[in-house]
Amino acid sequence: MITARNLVKRYRKDESVVEALAGVSLEVAKGEFVVVRGKSGSGKTTLLNVLAGLARPSAGEVEVAGVRIDRLDGAGSAAFRAKHVGVVFQMFHLIPYLGLLENVMLPCMAPGNGTSRGELLERAREILKEFGLAERATHLPGECSAGERQRTALARAILRKPELLLADEPTGNLDPENARTVLDCMKRYQAQGGTILLVTHHQLPGLEDVKIRDIEMVGGRIAGAPLEALAQA
Repeated sequence: MITARNLVKRYRKDESVVEALAGVSLEVAKGEFVVVRGKSGSGKTTLLNVLAGLARPSAGEVEVAGVRIDRLDGAGSAAFRAKHVGVVFQMFHLIPYLGLLENVMLPCMAPGNGTSRGELLERAREILKEFGLAERATHLPGECSAGERQRTALARAILRKPELLLADEPTGNLDPENARTVLDCMKRYQAQGGTILLVTHHQLPGLEDVKIRDIEMVGGRIAGAPLEALAQA
């Protein structure tokens, strides 16, 4: 599903250059649940952005679902994400003046993948029901809890049934109960054949029954060999 080779990402800051990724190589198989952990500034969010095609690497190669996304332009990257990748952001990125159902339906505005708007609307309603949000469908984000907003962001990300889900600190703003609910929703996505790469520096409650691969990042690099582990509550 993901093959990254010697990824380097440099940013210019004032008169200096910051190397956010310093030669990251990574493989993620279809159906895996990979958790990338690291302190703030370790490069984990930059890695996620590069894997999503939201940022272009300064050097190295990245292949997702058989496509070299580092070679795509902006429009090509957007079209690729619309078909293959769902992204969940830490700050939700919901439109404040749209209801939850309307926010979930936003991918309808992206390049098409052959699915009609009617089919997507039906699926959006099904996901909201599955995520316990059916009664909140017309509520604005500001009228909802952080957990409800995060579940809405997740529902939007998987609306088009992407092969890959990339999540940036999806439980970072949540209490343990809401964090568990969001992770339960992600587990159901994986059980249906999805692949997950999640970056965090938090504990992840509720994954004790799921086989995950833990990877640690330090200073823009992957620290040591990946270890099989179960998340701790």
